Amino acid sequence: MRMNDGVQGLRPTKEPSPRRRPGSRGIQAAIVSTARDPGLRRDDGGEDGAKKKGHFVPCRRLSSVPLSSFLQGARESCRGFSLVELSIVLVIMGLIIGGVLTGQQVIQNARITNAINAIQGYQAQFQAYAQNYGALPGDDPGAKGRFPNARLQTLDSMGDGFVGTGSSFDTDQTTGSDGKGESRWVWAHLRAADLVKNQVQTTDGATTMAVQPPNPFNGIYGFQNGAFGGVFTTTVLCLNKVPSTAAQAIDARLDDGKSDSGAIQATASGSGDGKVAESYGANPTFTLCVRM
Repeated sequence: MRMNDGVQGLRPTKEPSPRRRPGSRGIQAAIVSTARDPGLRRDDGGEDGAKKKGHFVPCRRLSSVPLSSFLQGARESCRGFSLVELSIVLVIMGLIIGGVLTGQQVIQNARITNAINAIQGYQAQFQAYAQNYGALPGDDPGAKGRFPNARLQTLDSMGDGFVGTGSSFDTDQTTGSDGKGESRWVWAHLRAADLVKNQVQTTDGATTMAVQPPNPFNGIYGFQNGAFGGVFTTTVLCLNKVPSTAAQAIDARLDDGKSDSGAIQATASGSGDGKVAESYGANPTFTLCVRM
């Protein structure tokens, strides 16, 4: 304060106010508010304390902070992920995804190998029965007398030199004169001869017989006479519900890798016409038939 000249007594006068820039009062108020709000400051003693503990307090009430103040302390108060941290996360995610895909491929390869071993084994067992007993398993009318403890059944169609029909490998029929039941009895004959040991048994009245064995792709293996409308005319071993990549791999390892040529050919699952598929890429699953 200063005294006005020529006036008796003391009368305070105000100092002239400096010119304020537009909005300066709001900025100062916001800065004061920012300083007083612990949510907008570093914890544990400010910058030095935060650096010592290595963490930052989450930002709050940013809407009340002026743009200039926010930009000034943004890097200190609101720290995001660094490129190194993001790179580490991406590497970990890549390792997880790669591990899952690799695991799936390992499982698929194991199924393919299992199927190939089973095909070769069943072919050998079928041929061993024919050589040992002079008849085809499933079509052997003398099997009932040869293996009395197996409680086998003789069908009228047995003894004609054919096993089942051209589409009976997956039949559930065990009786009748049309020959389809032979595709089921072939497994009973192989089991009775102690050539196949891992078959599931079912009981049909007084008759014990072996059902078609499962394959690794949730389908079955089965024998029948011919396939694909006359493309194969002798006994074949078929397996169904085989994924396209697995079907091509099996064909490539045992034959020529083509669905419409060679000793292994395929038809699309559910096609209904039983025709040979032009390629393994046309459908998701296939039925493979292997010529004996």
